[in-house]
Amino acid sequence: MDQVIAILRGRWLAGLFRLCMVAAMLVLAVGGSDFGFVRQIDNDLRALRFKAAPRPATGDTVYLAIDKQSLDRVGTWPWPRGIYAEAIDKLLASGAGDIFLDVDFSNPSTPGEDTKLEKALDDAGGVILPVFHQYRTAGSQNDVTITRPIPQLADKAWLAFANVFPDRDGRVRQMVMGDVLDGAPVQSAAALLAGAHQTIGPLPIDYSIQPSTVPTYSFGDLLDGKVGSKELNGRNIVIGAYATELQDIFAVPVYRTLPGPVLHILATETLLQKRALHGFNQKPLQLLLVLLILVSIFALRRRSVLIVVTGALALFATGEVAAFALQRQLAFTLDTASFWVLLAAGLFMFMTEKIDLSNLLVAIANAEHYNTRRVLHRIVADSADGVIAFDESLDVIEESGSVRTLLSRPRRIRRGASLPQLLPDDLMQNVRKTIADYTASPDRARSRTVAARIAHDGGTRHLEATITISPAIARPDKVRVHGPAFLGSLIMRDDTARRLYEDKLEELAHSDALTALLNRHAFTEALDRMEGWVHIAVLDLHRFSVLNATLGRDAGDELLKAVADKLRAAEPSALVGRLGSDVFCLAVPTARYQPESALAERLLALFDKPLSFGGRQVQSSVHVGLRTRPGPDGDATRWLEETERALEDAKLVAGSGWRSYDPATALHVSRAREVERHLHTGLERREFFLVYQPQIDLVSGDLIGAEALIRWVQPDLGMIPPVEFIPIAEANGFIAELGEWILNEACREAAGWPDDLTVAVNVSAHQFLSADMLGSVRRALAASGLPARRLHIEVTESVFIHNTDKLADILKALRADGITVALDDFGTGYSSLSYLAAFPFDKLKIDQSFVRKMASDAGAEAIVRTILSLAHSLGLKVVAEGIESEIEWRMLQQMGCQQGQGYHFGKPQGPAQLLSLHGRETWSLAAVS
Repeated sequence: MDQVIAILRGRWLAGLFRLCMVAAMLVLAVGGSDFGFVRQIDNDLRALRFKAAPRPATGDTVYLAIDKQSLDRVGTWPWPRGIYAEAIDKLLASGAGDIFLDVDFSNPSTPGEDTKLEKALDDAGGVILPVFHQYRTAGSQNDVTITRPIPQLADKAWLAFANVFPDRDGRVRQMVMGDVLDGAPVQSAAALLAGAHQTIGPLPIDYSIQPSTVPTYSFGDLLDGKVGSKELNGRNIVIGAYATELQDIFAVPVYRTLPGPVLHILATETLLQKRALHGFNQKPLQLLLVLLILVSIFALRRRSVLIVVTGALALFATGEVAAFALQRQLAFTLDTASFWVLLAAGLFMFMTEKIDLSNLLVAIANAEHYNTRRVLHRIVADSADGVIAFDESLDVIEESGSVRTLLSRPRRIRRGASLPQLLPDDLMQNVRKTIADYTASPDRARSRTVAARIAHDGGTRHLEATITISPAIARPDKVRVHGPAFLGSLIMRDDTARRLYEDKLEELAHSDALTALLNRHAFTEALDRMEGWVHIAVLDLHRFSVLNATLGRDAGDELLKAVADKLRAAEPSALVGRLGSDVFCLAVPTARYQPESALAERLLALFDKPLSFGGRQVQSSVHVGLRTRPGPDGDATRWLEETERALEDAKLVAGSGWRSYDPATALHVSRAREVERHLHTGLERREFFLVYQPQIDLVSGDLIGAEALIRWVQPDLGMIPPVEFIPIAEANGFIAELGEWILNEACREAAGWPDDLTVAVNVSAHQFLSADMLGSVRRALAASGLPARRLHIEVTESVFIHNTDKLADILKALRADGITVALDDFGTGYSSLSYLAAFPFDKLKIDQSFVRKMASDAGAEAIVRTILSLAHSLGLKVVAEGIESEIEWRMLQQMGCQQGQGYHFGKPQGPAQLLSLHGRETWSLAAVS
């Protein structure tokens, strides 16, 4: 009887199988690419066809990439919009065609920068700027808005849609021809660049066009003049992101990822090469294929399997070759995935008909019960994880061999053992909670994952355990003591190694690897938790870099460990940390040290005696910075930074010493850092400019030249006086670059003046003694065309403290070239008579501090007369600085001073104002107030 039932059941299942297969094939034929797996296969096949038939770009569109080199060159992001204005001007000068700036200009910048870009757009007469569809708020799929450039820029440009729309799998396969903006159709950037007329509809991208063949150049090379008309003339330009940090990267077929601007270029190339992909409705053809497959299955039942499979493979190959040819030659897409899935389903049905499916199902049904039990038992027994299966009586019915090891049991667990006797209490408690959850709602399975601990070899073994309670049919031989019948499983995994690793990572994240002290992050967190008033100290070792270089890096590390041990031993209850290198910090309640100087003296005294380590002793003093925090405010980082600023002040003390935080000093330091931060970008952004103070022949009153003086207007900080930024530039070495710019700019400007006017340029001691000072001067003269006789180089007396032999050689070389050399601010620095006799100067400039006092101070007048007498004896001309009245002019004239400058003749002014003074007869009437 059982055999008959099995046969009938098998035949019924076989008929149901055939019916389901036919229904599935019909659904697939109608749905086609609506099914995700079919669409994915079609996409993959299309990508393979692209890859198999690569084609080059036309070269009519150039990609100017905002790459890492360009970002480093400008030094900030977003860029000042003047950068884009400069680029547009260069592109126009190079004869470029249409320009697409794939950059978001939807927010205003500074008025000056926006105006620069507006002017450049207006001059260009048709630069393309992007508009985007985007969601107004996160999580909203309906509230869509359009982002566009600010009106100031939009009015001077062409607008084009630049949205990129990924498919469901995240890859971009098509763009759009355009969209609607303010009720009017607006083309996409690709359509505009390609000169297409269509403004609506999709634009599939032809990925057989190779991105590597698109002419690509760095945006920075354009700004530096390395890319010009040779590369750009007559070509369309796309400017956009390339650097990874700008995050304008999209997943695509064939090439994995591409920058957004390259997608616009490939879409443009698709239109230019007439490669917009198109297809047709394949559903009728797919339904016809289903019919042919069903007819073939029953017609070919007696044919050899080999013949049928060979025919199917031949059909597959022919179809793919045809699809490849259509896509390659005509840009016609044939989605073949549905055909091949249907063909595979047909082959499967054919194979089931070739064998006796009914008899197969009967055999499977007969063997199923026997095999299932045996396989499950083997899977559980051999599992590397600890597996215990139990029933509603909490008796073990299956277990894996690894359970004994995980639970540290002396012998294998026998079947039927009681679960509560095997498990630790905390794990068994979680089992009972899971059973309780299931009992409350027995219609579905319950599961939870918990952590447990087992004592093992004097230590602890950490387990991760997953408990699952599933519904089951009640067994009549079992008494149900826990409500509804169920089957339970407990899967355990040894988690000890991971837990120990996480504990180690936690320790490393909060401590210094070398000294085991708190690191900066952990120290600030602990400081925020300290209650009450706290003294914070930051100290560093004096001359540690010298000690490290002398003793070696290993000895230096031992020295740092010795310092850490000394601080821990001296203040066991204090927070002690290492901020980096040789900088340590600690925090103690103020009640222990009153006033804070007591803490400073305590720390300094710790290092009175040599430090002992590794069998050696090293004497090292420290600098200490102090700051007192009134109470916890959640801003420990600020308190620590202020203490570090106090340490910087302490470092100015020779040897060891300490300083408390001074807000005024900190403000000065902060201002200096802010100025220093803007120096390089200020020069790149042309924030520096020169003004010129007139220099007068004191006998005739004629304008004979001017002294070039630098000025700086920083957009955020305003006018910064030279007395503030010049010392900073000298300290960080930027003075060489800045000085060379002044020299070139002054020579370039003076080259356009009348031939009888000279220009004087101040050169700092750092710049004067640089490796190529003489070359810099000669290059500036050659580039500007200014005759050497019209350039005056002024040096201050501070140069005498440097290499005097090198100084003398440079001065002689300058004079040999015809350049006039003047000693500036004479009498206020390091001058001695021996310097005047030893060095080849042409002029002396009397410092304004003497000139301004000489009308009312006999001593100042005597000094001026002495300098004039000395200069005349040495054959030197004299220029008096700081002439502010006609009385001073007349006195100097009577003393025999030849030249002068000062507010009486004119304040520092622009070149146009200076040239308006040339040729005046009576200077006193032209004085600038």
